[in-house]
Amino acid sequence: EIELDLHRTFPQSGMLPKGSERVEQLRRVLRAFAAYCPDIRYCQGLNFVAGFCLLVFREEERAFWAMAEMLQGRMDCGGYYGPRMLQLRQDLRVFGRMLKAVRSKVKAGLDRHCSDLSWLGTQWFVTLFTNSGLSTDSVLRIWDCMVFEGWKVLFRVACGILVMRQNLIVHAKDMGELM
Repeated sequence: EIELDLHRTFPQSGMLPKGSERVEQLRRVLRAFAAYCPDIRYCQGLNFVAGFCLLVFREEERAFWAMAEMLQGRMDCGGYYGPRMLQLRQDLRVFGRMLKAVRSKVKAGLDRHCSDLSWLGTQWFVTLFTNSGLSTDSVLRIWDCMVFEGWKVLFRVACGILVMRQNLIVHAKDMGELM
């Protein structure tokens, strides 16, 4: 799976041109992580986390250790990437309930087109917002907050993005407008 996802990592950014040394670095970081964390190995979305770490830290070893600390150390989010993704599935249910309680108009607008938030939450949560369209500085700020405050930051950021797009969500005619 790693090989399939290498060129899917930030394709519009030009960060990983086919055959470049950056692609080789990403491959090595992902393979090292898979060996280091045999309970996770590799899961789609990790390519974006590793690619972002390479972008920020510029060195393979530093990118690897930052990723390992983020996913297995301080944050311990193995349940997002394991074979059954139990923690991710639970957090997506919590996110849906939280959104309904806090922003019922947004939740109702999303529910009109899709009853399950997993299509959106999975992309944001598994990639730790690296594939969300947010700027590098914004993602770094989110990661800083996650290190100090924990996973609740993912929920806050996801809600914040949806609240900022509330008018679009509430008035969308179909799923295509939401994407």
